Amino acid sequence: MAAAPAVGGACFTASELQDSLSEVYECSFHATLPRHGAVNLAGLIVRGVRAQEEHDGGGNVVELTCISLTVLGRVVTMTTAPTPEVASFYRLALKVLFEDMDAMSLLVANFACKDQLIRHMAGKSASSWVLYQLRMSGSVSLTWQQTCEQAFLSSPAGPKLDTCLWSLNFVLKRLLKDNSGELVRAVLTAFDASVSTLASRLLPVGAASDVDTLCQLLELLELLTASSEGRAYAGCQMLVHTHAAALMAAVSCSPRYFLSKHAALLLKRAALHKAGEDWLAGGGPAREHAGSDVASLARAVLNGVAGGWLPSVRVESASFFGGTSGKRREGGDGVMLRAVGLLVIKCVEHHVRSAAAGAEACGYLQALWSFLGQTEVVHTCRLMTRVFGEQDDDMMEAAKALLAIFLQLREDPSLDFGVGDAACTCGCNPHCHFLSLLQSVAFDHRVLLDFLISMETCFLEYLVRYLKYLRTDWQGFTAACQRVGVSPESDSGQVSTSSGRSLVDYDTSDESETDNAEGTAEGLDCGNTAAGGTLARAVGCLTKLRLLVDRLQTKKMFPYNAESLLKLLAHVDACEGQNRKDSNIQNSSSSQPILQDRWV
Repeated sequence: MAAAPAVGGACFTASELQDSLSEVYECSFHATLPRHGAVNLAGLIVRGVRAQEEHDGGGNVVELTCISLTVLGRVVTMTTAPTPEVASFYRLALKVLFEDMDAMSLLVANFACKDQLIRHMAGKSASSWVLYQLRMSGSVSLTWQQTCEQAFLSSPAGPKLDTCLWSLNFVLKRLLKDNSGELVRAVLTAFDASVSTLASRLLPVGAASDVDTLCQLLELLELLTASSEGRAYAGCQMLVHTHAAALMAAVSCSPRYFLSKHAALLLKRAALHKAGEDWLAGGGPAREHAGSDVASLARAVLNGVAGGWLPSVRVESASFFGGTSGKRREGGDGVMLRAVGLLVIKCVEHHVRSAAAGAEACGYLQALWSFLGQTEVVHTCRLMTRVFGEQDDDMMEAAKALLAIFLQLREDPSLDFGVGDAACTCGCNPHCHFLSLLQSVAFDHRVLLDFLISMETCFLEYLVRYLKYLRTDWQGFTAACQRVGVSPESDSGQVSTSSGRSLVDYDTSDESETDNAEGTAEGLDCGNTAAGGTLARAVGCLTKLRLLVDRLQTKKMFPYNAESLLKLLAHVDACEGQNRKDSNIQNSSSSQPILQDRWV
């Protein structure tokens, strides 16, 4: 084995160098000082990273390089060691590495390395130093920035570009997780122009596009969108909105199906202002985008729907441990269907708020229901729970958006949404949606309580808005009960939380109020028809929910003040009581002539 160059006056073979680095690695885990000084430690790491330059490659050289990069990562980690002496030692080693020995140039030179492991570890080590420098001085490493910018502006899809994208993604994700807004701003300001150029170069996606590069680009676009939820200060943060049409094309014609799904989920999260929800603590700060940004996204999506984009969307069979299902109704990819469905619904919601175009909105919704499988159900409104029922948060978002669309469209006199089944033709009758939701949870008020307590859905906001509307249209609610009551699909489409388990254990609580509520529900005189049974079960479910929430609030066990919600739920009982009173009067007056004839 050839000898490595001297370090601090000593000459190490490659094997001895590897042993020394392994010793440093062990010391870092025990938070102790290695026997080498900080300057010698820096020299050991640099010579290990340069091993490929000094030898002819091979397994031992690759292993030595990887060990050196691993130790470099541990050096960055140990700068925050609890022992001041140890932390100071490793900070000095880093200073020597990157300021005196220019270790960053060695790292970025490995971004294009043929060995994938070395390439990845070089990117991670470089990113760790970039984060350290940002937190210490607020400045971006110039060597790292220039290397990445050059790759973004001119490098073809391949290892170097992929590593640069991965490194930038790593830095942004860590900063966003730490809620380091000013540091995110510094990075995005540095890369604004080059990242925008990169997106224009790689989009739209074609069949020959590089899969790895596209994966990294889509992740970068989501990170940029997530950063804009706190504050927008760079044009690159709006790339998802400005390139929405190209991303829609990616949904249709990506070289791999998982890329199509990734692009669809990215568009959906942008429309819902939930970019980065999978890895940001708490989902990140919520912020409504500027109207022009949302408008550009909605315009691109709806233009695509009008131009026949939906039929071109690939929806493969859902995968299971036992294989795949060839029938779309039973095994269609629900993730893709929900992503595309929510994307279109949210864009229609924005459209109807910003433009008086009721007929167009109905056309978009009808095209969406056709794509989602309208031929498989009798009533269009039931598609809401059929498609979104497996994901509670998506279902509540869809129900809330469709309610907002309905409330806006009913102001259009040409649609006659207040008459008969006009709203059902567009699939946006809020009464049908609410009743379908109740049926999907088997009219179980405890599941609704779980939704109210959980922070994972917008059910509270949706329920309050719906109950406010219900006060003004009880007749429409009873008519919807008649439609739902006679539907052959009445027992289909269970949502994911209706499995019999609840977030709260009610078995040990006092159920006297709930028992009274059940008696009230059973005593509702709605006739023996299926429609009457649906009305009774719906009202009974809301009554029991009201009593349960009221009891928990009285015992100070409810997580927030529910007085407004309780008033709205009480109004349901009042409306039903008046409805029964009117029905009794009507029945009495209609039977009077018959009694008179008997006495004549």
